[in-house]
Amino acid sequence: MDLDIDTRLERALAPYATIKSKSDFIAACVCLPDALQDFFVLLAKSDVNESPALWFAVVGSFVQCSRSLATHVKQYQRISELASAVTAATRTLLSILKYIESFFRVFRPPGPHGRFLSLAGDVAQYVLDCVGVVDVAAFLGSLAAAVARFFEAAAAERVLDPAGRIEVCSLMVSICKAAFYGGCPGAVVSLVFSPPYCVSESFILPVVGHDALSLKTVVDYFRYSSYCLVSHVADSDTIDDRVTRRADVFFRVLLGLPSLSLSNYPLHLDKYGDFMTNLQAKPVSYAEREELAFFFLLNYLFKLTRLDALVDADRHRDAELRFFIDSFHNRIAFDLEQSVSVPSSRSSSDVSMPRSAEPSDQGVPTAFALCSILSDSSYKERLRLVVDFFASVYARTQSGSFSGLAETFDLSQLHANSDLTALGPEKSEILSVVSRVDLAKFPGKQLYLMAVDKVVRLVQLLALKYVSSSTVVYLSPSDILARHFSCEYTLEQVVSVKPNVSLEGEQLRVCSSELSDDEMFRRSLKILERTEDLERSIQRLQ
Repeated sequence: MDLDIDTRLERALAPYATIKSKSDFIAACVCLPDALQDFFVLLAKSDVNESPALWFAVVGSFVQCSRSLATHVKQYQRISELASAVTAATRTLLSILKYIESFFRVFRPPGPHGRFLSLAGDVAQYVLDCVGVVDVAAFLGSLAAAVARFFEAAAAERVLDPAGRIEVCSLMVSICKAAFYGGCPGAVVSLVFSPPYCVSESFILPVVGHDALSLKTVVDYFRYSSYCLVSHVADSDTIDDRVTRRADVFFRVLLGLPSLSLSNYPLHLDKYGDFMTNLQAKPVSYAEREELAFFFLLNYLFKLTRLDALVDADRHRDAELRFFIDSFHNRIAFDLEQSVSVPSSRSSSDVSMPRSAEPSDQGVPTAFALCSILSDSSYKERLRLVVDFFASVYARTQSGSFSGLAETFDLSQLHANSDLTALGPEKSEILSVVSRVDLAKFPGKQLYLMAVDKVVRLVQLLALKYVSSSTVVYLSPSDILARHFSCEYTLEQVVSVKPNVSLEGEQLRVCSSELSDDEMFRRSLKILERTEDLERSIQRLQ
């Protein structure tokens, strides 16, 4: 490596690492592309694996000099007088990310590289800074794959000490957060299900209780990885039971923590604002605890394999349902009250309102994430699409009748219309609300609509399987659906929600790929033992 490269990078790029004003921002937009060009040319002439020290130095400097630029793009992107500067800055960020992506895609050291984790951590945080500015999906995929290669090499050579493992855990938190908020949760799936399993309870267990590992890191490790798994299921064509079961393990760990117990989040207070009291003592805020319940409940519904499981008593499910419905309803009522009190407020039930009082995690935009329906929605969207949906689920757990849930939230028109404004709002109040959802501005809301659609189709499929196996008189699957549900889903749409069910003519076929009862018991027992060990270890951190 050129011995002068660090000095050249410092002189050329350091002035842009700190932007304090609009004039600094404009100057960076004009001058930074030229400053970067020499280094772009240098990298283009240098092989990643033959000159890794050069690439580490340059990529690291790219990240340091442009993080402030990314932050200010988000700050200024709605100011019309800065539109051209924002456009230029976005192009610059995209160019930097392309070189970073090529580095992680190609870099294959013979063993674990000492500087890799530090650089990967900086890049993961940088990608998180770029969420809402550029599409980060491709960059995260390459970064995740490179991290997996690194850990595999480290495991093979037994060089990953506890400090290194903790550093990987922190890196996984950054990657999972960037994937979740960036709307590309699939980037995390390979880290969960492919060797060396960087996101798993077995990976973190050896260092839980270590002085350098904080409770916050442990909570976020499981929180954001499980959110990515649930979001991935929502975004997929079918519900993958393997993914929902893994997410359930992570949720069981989180919900078993004393500090996340619902007893720490009382519902019945005179003013919602009082919820802010003593939040510093909690690893997650009230809004984040609601979010945890929201994702747990979606995953619970996704992983259903029997309809009667919704009727059977379930302490965790029922407690989380009641908490989420009551707490979130209180929140949106408080938000509406605050909105109405503003003199310029118009049609408060239809305008998008910020979540009350509590800041988002590090100010990351939520528009691309599944939780956008919670944080970026109007009062009516939150009430009809979220509160009413989960209230309907809770009502069915008490009554055992599921036709009302499916018929009220029949979103079959989504399969024929990508343009929500083309839906038939006159058919139901739910479709009327859905038709006004702005997917261009908040694409994360589409993930929620897809999740609700999957749950509704799954309820019909489970009813279909139950009736088909228990009735004496033969009825075709089409007849069963028509008799029990007044929905407009086709039989093919209902059956396709689970990959292990198919149609052969008018015959329903369930694939025999499911595990035997003995194997399922052995696996469940192993997961339970590992989860209990993890819970006991984590409790020492609290």
